[in-house]
Formats: sequence, C-alpha cells, structure tokens
Amino acid sequence: MIIFWICAGVLCLLTLWMLWRPLHANSTFKMESVQQRNIAIANERALEIDSAFDTGDINAEERDQTKQDLEIALADELATSAELKHQFTHSPGASTVLILMLIPLLALGL
Repeated sequence: MIIFWICAGVLCLLTLWMLWRPLHANSTFKMESVQQRNIAIANERALEIDSAFDTGDINAEERDQTKQDLEIALADELATSAELKHQFTHSPGASTVLILMLIPLLALGL
C-alpha cells in the first residue's frame, strides 16, 4: 500500500510540475521578431515607394505623403507590439499558486 501512495505522490508532483512550467515561465512569444518583421516590411514598402517615384508613377508630394503614412503606421505597430510584449511577459504568480493548490484538492474530492 505504501508503494501505491509513493507512486501516487510522485505522479501528483509530476503533474503539478508539468502544469507549473507553462503557467510560471515567461511567454515564448517572440515580440522582437515581430517588430523586426514589421520594420523589414516597412523598409520594403519604402523601397517600392521610391521605385514608383523614380519611374514617374507618383509625384514627390504623393511620395512624401505615402512615406509619412508608412512611418506613422510603423510607429503605431511598434507601440502596439510593445504593449503586447508587456502583456505576454507578465508572470501570473498568485493565480499559478492557486491553480496548483486547487488541482490536488479537487482530485481528492473527486
């Protein structure tokens, strides 16, 4: 009977450890790569705008306005991604402890 309780305890600890890791760890969401991708897309778009100006498809005023709009959009995206980074890297300490304590109690109740 003691072997059963030892195995049950080990399995319970293993389960809690498997649940604790994703709840406690910082997010693996790579916001830097998203920001770099947005910057690369904006740079490509700026090159396209310059190319369109060089071929005469748009005039200087349209080029300046389009580049200004592109810069504003990029700044908004970078600000939004910075806010998302803060949300995803926030560690839920109290909720993690509560969940990890409730699981064994609910298991015993069942």
